[in-house]
Amino acid sequence: MFSPGAHNRPLPAGRFLEGADNRAALLEGFRAAYAALAADGHELLGEEGPLVSGADRPARLIARATRLYAALLEESTHPSLLGDALAREGVFAVLWTESEHDEARRRLIEHETAALWRGDVPLFTHRPSGTAVRADDGTWLPGVLPVAGLTSVRGKIARMDEVDCHDQEWIITATIAARGAGSPLRRPRSELAVGPVPAVAPDASRLLAAACGIADELAARAVRDGGRTNWLGLERVSGPHWAVLPMGAGLAQGYCGVALFLAHTDALAGAGRYAALAREAVRPLPALLKALADDPELSAAAGPGAYDGLGGIVYAVLRLSALLGPGPADCLPDALTALGHAASASPEPGFAGGTAGALTAAAAVHEATGAPAALRLADVLADRLLGAVTGADGSVPSGAGGSGRPNGLPAGFADGAAGIAWALLRYAARRPRDTAAHTAAARALLDTALRDAGAAPADASWSRGLAGAAAVAAHFSPAPGPPGVAVRPADTGVRPDLSLGQGTLGTLEALAVHAGLGDRAATDALTRRAGQALALVEAQSHRCATPDHVPSPGLLDGLSGIGYGLLRLAHPGTVPSVLLLSHPDH
Repeated sequence: MFSPGAHNRPLPAGRFLEGADNRAALLEGFRAAYAALAADGHELLGEEGPLVSGADRPARLIARATRLYAALLEESTHPSLLGDALAREGVFAVLWTESEHDEARRRLIEHETAALWRGDVPLFTHRPSGTAVRADDGTWLPGVLPVAGLTSVRGKIARMDEVDCHDQEWIITATIAARGAGSPLRRPRSELAVGPVPAVAPDASRLLAAACGIADELAARAVRDGGRTNWLGLERVSGPHWAVLPMGAGLAQGYCGVALFLAHTDALAGAGRYAALAREAVRPLPALLKALADDPELSAAAGPGAYDGLGGIVYAVLRLSALLGPGPADCLPDALTALGHAASASPEPGFAGGTAGALTAAAAVHEATGAPAALRLADVLADRLLGAVTGADGSVPSGAGGSGRPNGLPAGFADGAAGIAWALLRYAARRPRDTAAHTAAARALLDTALRDAGAAPADASWSRGLAGAAAVAAHFSPAPGPPGVAVRPADTGVRPDLSLGQGTLGTLEALAVHAGLGDRAATDALTRRAGQALALVEAQSHRCATPDHVPSPGLLDGLSGIGYGLLRLAHPGTVPSVLLLSHPDH
């Protein structure tokens, strides 16, 4: 039976409004309400106030989303399950899986299941003055809630201040931006233009000071509890869809990338506080990597990629052990085991999320430690990757980088031919006598990547454009690519988007690689553009590569990547290319 939606939303010009269309009004209303609560919240909590007077009245407790219960009811009434009670019970068992590490919800499951068997949505109530929960059959369950609702509200009102208000505003802004990014109703919206900013001298101390400013902002945004530190981030979950989530462990969008930036900043600035924050951020890694090493299916779900999977985590562990002390290196064996599990289950060849990223990480571990296990894993991955990109005759198909072959690879570094070429080249340096085929395939892939990227010179970004391919090309002699095709990005202007993945600092990374190998023209261009990028940061005009440019902590699209790029410009000899998974002496 279909129930149409109620006519309770305004439809100007006959169309729905998106939250982003009214963002300014929403934030203004939120600030006004927040200020009123912060100023007069004590009136709510007085003995005659509404919160205290209603503390013993029953209130509904929403233990899970009602739509989950509705989905379970719908699935459990499928004709194939109605005649099999055990199979129907198995549908409801998803509640146990979802509550694996949540003791409060686990205590409710038996009552939830009983209600679902009756065909009802489970209903729980509680009294704000206590921690007991009442099920819909009248049973009281003592001590389910960790703290009484009234106590929680008292604490929240006591903590209300300008910093907390700013944090809440960020959540609102980021949520609206994420919703708009994936909405089919998305329409072009105006945005504030960044005014021209005069370039400044990009000396190392000034670049480091700007990076410390970003590190301080990340420290202020951190959520710390029980010896742990993490951040809320605006994370790309798939395609155009973004979500506001606590950061996972990944390099590009997770706490490993933020910790790596903070650790490098501390090593250069000597502040001490950044290193402590980095250690707290990666504290869960040993237990996480042990769990992944013991569970191949879990490792496969994490993926092997360098930016979005275990390859990047392995690299972060390696670099953090050099920056924070040997402690993080203790979990490298588990990390390599988990990486092998993930790579064996992945059909993707790319650098960001596939085998090329895993191969580069394994090669990086062998470069730094000489670990035989890392080289053995690299051997397996390199041969698998070579087989994936070459034909039966051992050559790379001519259309591998473009549209001349079905499911052909794009040109870019993150998911395309340039990143695979870098992985094969990095491995070839580990086995110089036995890798002629790998080197030849890398050159052929890079030829195609440079040709295709050169056909779209407007995109000079690292992830999808010319910059990544140009950085790899710097390591070949003679230079790859068709005659007349540029092997480094043009000396173009600096955009306010300074992110590593899509913005200016990713483009400058390619110039930095060429400059580090003695390219004088690249050095001159890098100095000019570094001064312009630094001026944007000092003027607070830098932007992230996120929906509506909302500031987010991530490495590839966000603030920690911008900070890392500044450190790289300041000290290229000691701050290696994180985009290439490099070492300082590589």
